[in-house]
Amino acid sequence: MRTAGAVVLGLVLAIPAYGAQKIKIMPVQLVETRAKQFKKKVKFPSTSELKLTIHVEGDQVNDATSYGKIKFDEAADDAGTDLKPKKAKGMSSFGGSDDEFKPLRSGMMGMRQEEDEKGFRLELSLGLPSRKAILISRLKGEFQVLAGGTEKTVTIKKPKNLIGKKVEDPVLEAAGLEARILDPKKKKGGWFSMGGENSLSIELKGDLKAVQKMDVIDAKGKSLTSGHMSMGDHKKKTYSYDLDKPLDDTTTLKIELLVGLKTITVPLDLKDLELP
Repeated sequence: MRTAGAVVLGLVLAIPAYGAQKIKIMPVQLVETRAKQFKKKVKFPSTSELKLTIHVEGDQVNDATSYGKIKFDEAADDAGTDLKPKKAKGMSSFGGSDDEFKPLRSGMMGMRQEEDEKGFRLELSLGLPSRKAILISRLKGEFQVLAGGTEKTVTIKKPKNLIGKKVEDPVLEAAGLEARILDPKKKKGGWFSMGGENSLSIELKGDLKAVQKMDVIDAKGKSLTSGHMSMGDHKKKTYSYDLDKPLDDTTTLKIELLVGLKTITVPLDLKDLELP
């Protein structure tokens, strides 16, 4: 019987990319967790999982900002077990082919490296292997990353005066986005304001992949945001910000965008990865 734990791998695979450049996929770590639930009447979310961390680098993808649309054509251990992840009902799966891209951000599923390192790391979720298996015999598929783009900043002054109105801004329009400041007193479509009067909620529609960061600041440029959340999908989302004080005429909403992002498909083909 294998013992659950972590395996750090040093194998480097050069994957031919599009054009003369190459994208390198380097396995970093495999972590297997198995959980057993004894009380059938009380249902807990399953914590059983097999996660593979990979390092990705190459001239085309070193400046990637997000990733998604992970697809496995083949995923199996040497005992013949299918390791393709199963998508839970009503839940998004990082191993599935979701339309929404996830940010490559420290502490998230995708992990940025140190400043002097190229590329990025991301985590792939897989099904549990057989206890008799020794290796992941084959892991073949692809995922997409968004890279490049031009940085743009949208500055919305006095958003309090725009509550219930569409935001008119040429940068937003050029980025394929439509924005509307929502009224915290009129909760519609399942969204809610976090702090009542001490909050700001904005609805964005369109190409949400361009949205990188938002913040509510005061006249001195200091952040007023004490908490935030978002609800929606890849086409329409509501962002709500809990603030340290109510909105006034000195408050500004800043939206940072990356316009003109390129979608790059990264092929994945790994063999004979030793299981923990």
